[in-house]
Amino acid sequence: MKRSKSSKTRRREQAPVEPESRASVALTVAWMLTSFCTAAALFVAAPIWLVSRQLGPGGPQNPLAAIALVMLMVAALTGLTSLVLTPFALRIRQIPPPKAITIAAVLIGLAPFLALLIRALSNS
Repeated sequence: MKRSKSSKTRRREQAPVEPESRASVALTVAWMLTSFCTAAALFVAAPIWLVSRQLGPGGPQNPLAAIALVMLMVAALTGLTSLVLTPFALRIRQIPPPKAITIAAVLIGLAPFLALLIRALSNS
């Protein structure tokens, strides 16, 4: 079956109007990776923290509590980085990311600080 010449021409005409720059793509990838790493660290820290609370008192006697705290600190650092990168990613991109993605990235970036607050209040 032969393809018509017009179908090839149509495909060429459907190229993106203004592709994103390499810097924009790199910043977007870094922004999304920090958001993903924040969520992953929280998903690791939460069950470890809950198990350590069931096993006994926190502090130096319980190594699981220390691991949960380290993962929470990792989440806080990557979450802060994600929050810092968010306005830059929104400003540099020619085509803005979907609003749901932006809101999710901000909520994920704020989540470790909420978890630290909950942890501090539960220890006192």
